[in-house]
Amino acid sequence: MKKVFSNKIGLILSYLFLMVLLPSCEDDDVDNGVELLSFGPSGVRHGEQVQFIGNNLDRVDTVELAGDIMIPKAEFVSQSNEVIEVIIPKETEEGYVILHTSEGMITTKTKLSFNVPVEVSSFSTSVVKPGSNITFRGNYMNWVESVVFASNVTVTDFESKSMTELVVKVPPEAQTGLITLYSGGTEPVTIEMDEELEVVLPTISSISPLSLKHADHLTVTGTDLDLVSGIRFPDDSVVSNFISQSESSIVVEVPITSTSGSIELIMPSTVEVESTDEISIILPVTTSIAPELAELEDDVTITGTDLDLIKSITFKASAVTITEFISKSPTQIVVTIPKDAKSGALTYKTINDFEVISEVNASLNVSEVYYVYDDALNANWQLWDGWGTELKDAANTEQPKTGSRAIKVIYNNDYGAIQLHPVTDVDVFNKFNTIVLSVYGMAGTEGNSMAIELLDANGGRAESTFTVKEGEYKEVEIPISNYASIDLTQINEVYIKNYGVTDNAVYIDDFQLK
Repeated sequence: MKKVFSNKIGLILSYLFLMVLLPSCEDDDVDNGVELLSFGPSGVRHGEQVQFIGNNLDRVDTVELAGDIMIPKAEFVSQSNEVIEVIIPKETEEGYVILHTSEGMITTKTKLSFNVPVEVSSFSTSVVKPGSNITFRGNYMNWVESVVFASNVTVTDFESKSMTELVVKVPPEAQTGLITLYSGGTEPVTIEMDEELEVVLPTISSISPLSLKHADHLTVTGTDLDLVSGIRFPDDSVVSNFISQSESSIVVEVPITSTSGSIELIMPSTVEVESTDEISIILPVTTSIAPELAELEDDVTITGTDLDLIKSITFKASAVTITEFISKSPTQIVVTIPKDAKSGALTYKTINDFEVISEVNASLNVSEVYYVYDDALNANWQLWDGWGTELKDAANTEQPKTGSRAIKVIYNNDYGAIQLHPVTDVDVFNKFNTIVLSVYGMAGTEGNSMAIELLDANGGRAESTFTVKEGEYKEVEIPISNYASIDLTQINEVYIKNYGVTDNAVYIDDFQLK
């Protein structure tokens, strides 16, 4: 059963204006003296009478109604000098009325509309493919103004319509669900069909090949694939430009960002169809990196599969991206280790710029380094106030050893100090063997003494001294075993101190633990 809703406001207005005639403007007059003053009532039903009121209306030969309806005077219900009465034929549509005389025409300035009892008896199919037509049958179908599919997809431009049939093309955006028809007239009617329209979706019978590389062609076979507007790959990238497309197959290039997983067909309706099978993207796989404990700037051999896909290699912590190899094949690459490399996984870039992390770590014979200061203070450390200094500048650019900055300190106290605080890495001194820093003495500092003092969370203190070299950087190395008397798992403060000399001025760089 169909649900029919009428416009109650329109019904009330129809009663209010039942006997009110619509006015006609003075511009409706013609030179012969025929004058149309009003007509109505608007809102009558087909088969009922409508009146035209004016002057000299006995000279009207024909009344023309919308829908190419011509009523000759012989078919008038009545005609006088002031009134013409006609019966509205069933085929009449909403529109302007034209009165024809022997000398000219009078067109109303307002439209004549009707109260139309639109009825839908059936529609042609319950299963339809987007782009196909469905036919609604009933009475007064020419008065339907819009058809709304599920998800508010509206059609107002019809393939054809007549008194008894309305033909509508199913839009690509249509989804399965109920259809609602909206009519015009003075009392618009809403008709909700009680049977769902099932909108055909594509189906996937196979995807091949299942294992493939980036930029390879993937073939999808199935039914109604001409409905597909895009294919979503596992990384959420969407391809809408296909190599080829038909009802039974789609050939698409795999995007270079795709990962492994299922694909989804996308329709203009936003409904998606997911594949049962999953694609597997072929990527380089590392099975070994030899030798272990390789020296920096020596060669290592990477063994695995599909290594010919690798365009570049970056070792852990290295600023060097290697694009030239000693040798390369699908199963083996020989490459020189950069001098700044650390032990750890390698980062590959494939020929399609996809990033892959090696499954095996490179084991290198290098000491791990922790920087307290390297062109800037470690983000896990803070520079506190200290004491006995005229200047402490942790971003000074005058005399860096490496990079572009160093710490500049001018002391004005025999035991002045800059004060560093580890915010999170309180146990870092317990993980390394040596404190290393580079110190540059300014004028008059040759042989001056300084010290590194550590303070633990319990108040325990320990220090080690060193001397300054004037006019050049001196690398200072202090065994962390010198601080064994305090708790190295809970270091709270680090002091770089002047040691017994009132005036001392230095640059400090590359403060690290090894």
